[in-house]
Amino acid sequence: MGETTAEAMSSGIINSVAGGIERIITKVSDDHFNSNQLPVFITGGYAEQVIEALISSEIELVHKPNLVLEGVLLMLENYLNNK
Repeated sequence: MGETTAEAMSSGIINSVAGGIERIITKVSDDHFNSNQLPVFITGGYAEQVIEALISSEIELVHKPNLVLEGVLLMLENYLNNK
């Protein structure tokens, strides 16, 4: 949880994000996918901390640390192949 105010605040934010992800995934899978599990792609600067907070959930987590760069590369390849 944190030993300092800053650590406690950071922990609270990460756990709030993780809880939001769990709630959204549950709602979307219940409403649109007959409660089937959906993979969740986690990216960004705090991805590892969010994954750690979600590790006990039943959500299938996929860590994609370079998702944006991989997307840009695919767009460039597509552009060059269709030029």
